[in-house]
Amino acid sequence: MYTRPDVDFGDFRDPDSGAPIPYGRRWETGRSPLPDTYSRVTNPERFEAIWPVARALVDHVVEERAATDTDATESYRPPEGTPADVAAWSAPRRRLRDAPPPVRLIAPHGGGPALQVIETATHGVVMRWAGREVRVPVCDCDACDESLDDMTAVLEDFVSDAVLNWPFA
Repeated sequence: MYTRPDVDFGDFRDPDSGAPIPYGRRWETGRSPLPDTYSRVTNPERFEAIWPVARALVDHVVEERAATDTDATESYRPPEGTPADVAAWSAPRRRLRDAPPPVRLIAPHGGGPALQVIETATHGVVMRWAGREVRVPVCDCDACDESLDDMTAVLEDFVSDAVLNWPFA
């Protein structure tokens, strides 16, 4: 049974005021994002918190669904027709000590479309399966303000849909 990992989004502060930034809740008070927040990315490393979620999902699929986990970093290419800005946004992160490969291919035993999982250099995650793709965060600008819970739910739903008909181990 999959259990959502307990991941801390971190404590990030405004570079000007030093005040904590309540990411995922910045605009709850009804305020609209300031115009300059659409072109600014403060603390992009905050999105690294989604990497352990993607890893836990992969581990669960491999263990429970009779799948093979392959390092696909060297063969990674963006899909045909991907715009340059999207390709750059979804490029794999560098290799990290004590971390799985940045690009993993999770294939069901017995055939079927594989799930590609990419931990990106922009600190997010891209998943591809059967011609579909999901990216978290969708946008990393300060105005978009995605929460860890929302990003986690997107990945969990995508993986659930992808492996629904895969055989159990």
